[in-house]
Amino acid sequence: MRITILATATVFELADTEGGQQTIFRNDLVPDDSPRWLDAVVDEARDLLGGSWEGARVTVIAADPDSDSAGLLADVLVADGAEVDDGVLHSSGEGRAAAHSATGGPGESAATIRRPRSGSRHRAPFRPTLFHAAVVAVVLGVIAVSWWSLWEDTAPVGEPDRIAVASGTTTTEPSTTVPGSAAISAEPEPPAGPTGPQPGGVVLEAGDIRVTMPAGYILNPGKAGGVMATGPDPDLRVHLAADPALGLPPETILKEAAMRVETDPVLHRSDRAGLRPGVQAVTYREDPGDGSFVDWITWVEADRQMSVGCHTRTAPSVAQRAICRMAVNSVVLRKEDSPENIAE
Repeated sequence: MRITILATATVFELADTEGGQQTIFRNDLVPDDSPRWLDAVVDEARDLLGGSWEGARVTVIAADPDSDSAGLLADVLVADGAEVDDGVLHSSGEGRAAAHSATGGPGESAATIRRPRSGSRHRAPFRPTLFHAAVVAVVLGVIAVSWWSLWEDTAPVGEPDRIAVASGTTTTEPSTTVPGSAAISAEPEPPAGPTGPQPGGVVLEAGDIRVTMPAGYILNPGKAGGVMATGPDPDLRVHLAADPALGLPPETILKEAAMRVETDPVLHRSDRAGLRPGVQAVTYREDPGDGSFVDWITWVEADRQMSVGCHTRTAPSVAQRAICRMAVNSVVLRKEDSPENIAE
């Protein structure tokens, strides 16, 4: 197994049972050298190897030659019982670009030898500072000010945060379901994107997003480069994002999203195959535990992972579902020469 540490993701590469190469791109595991990230990467690697390190060798590659992430991860892997190559490799600039490909392998440069630390489980050293105290004070203040600030922090899967989408009426488009995964809708014909505003709607543009929403809605900056549409209904927020697919095939991204739905206890499968006719999409629901509902849809278009999300404070009403359907059916990539109309 080879573990590649990128700036915004962790990539696992291993041979499958048929002799091919399997690549798992986990952009929810953003390297930050924290104990939580280290444990999550070790658990994921062990699970991919069938729950045991027996007979497996692990190579750790860091895209950033100045980062200590590879050394820390190698130490934790050894402490967990894995057999790790003595050389902790750092890829060159060319290797970092290749690591974004589903089939290419990261480049290798001179090896740096690191000896594993002793102990049953390594934890990154923590040195509290005044900055940490200030961060804790700010977090406590935000929690005390408003429950609403917690309710709105939802963004799309495939990124560290999540975005959702709710469905309206049922449709008759055929769908296929990957065994043990979230519903993936299939349609043989390519999507024909919307050509203009839908009846009763206004066109809003910001970042890479162009979408039609009902009158009274505006776009606000969202998390991880996305945007959030808000309007007269205080109980509804529509999130939109267009994240780079990094050259990966759509099937690989959708399979990874479906796998995450099956392994995350707060996510649940849903079947809304007709929300975006003509594309393969993954649909699922998140239960944040605060009484709100988050229904999601994500698909790949023009080397972008598109995500549209509908977050309602309670179970979505018919009107809220209709607004979400309008957003899903109208969102496209914005042309570079189009003016933005995002709220400051």
